[in-house]
Amino acid sequence: MIIREAQQIKMAVCLLSFVALISCNDEPETQSFILSQESLDAATISYQTGITGDPFSAFSDEQIFGSTDPAIESKTRNLYSNGQAGAPVVPGSIFVRRAYNKNTNVLINTVVMVKHEEGFNEPTKDWEFVNMAYDPTVDYSLHPNGILPDLIQTDIRGVTLNKCVNCHKTKADTNNWLFSTR
Repeated sequence: MIIREAQQIKMAVCLLSFVALISCNDEPETQSFILSQESLDAATISYQTGITGDPFSAFSDEQIFGSTDPAIESKTRNLYSNGQAGAPVVPGSIFVRRAYNKNTNVLINTVVMVKHEEGFNEPTKDWEFVNMAYDPTVDYSLHPNGILPDLIQTDIRGVTLNKCVNCHKTKADTNNWLFSTR
């Protein structure tokens, strides 16, 4: 009986020591940001509107796009965010670019950049990219930026959308990978 009680006490001390060791960890717990449909739908703060032509010389780079885009002059682009203009870019910052046909005002596509925590993907400075073509089945009054594709659709969502990555790393501000005409 005494041996059994001693074993139980020893086991309790070991368990308490383990719990104390875990609770004494000084490193803060990192909360990863995950882009959701709700957060994408909320990114509707007007950032910059009526961009026409190619003010960043981004779409005319044959090395990035394979050829110049003759349709660029027929597009109008509007930028939106989930934060006010000039706010710091932090994990969870979302930037949306909607491109419209300049003549018909019909949506062509929506491109999204999402800032993640440091270490998400070093070559992209921790940005995720999403490229969504206009979809006539989407109710854009409910989902103004379109329907978020699944993570497995890597051809339109992820960190390796080469056109996005190559252009932003060479043409945009090197600190935050954002373009601005302001």
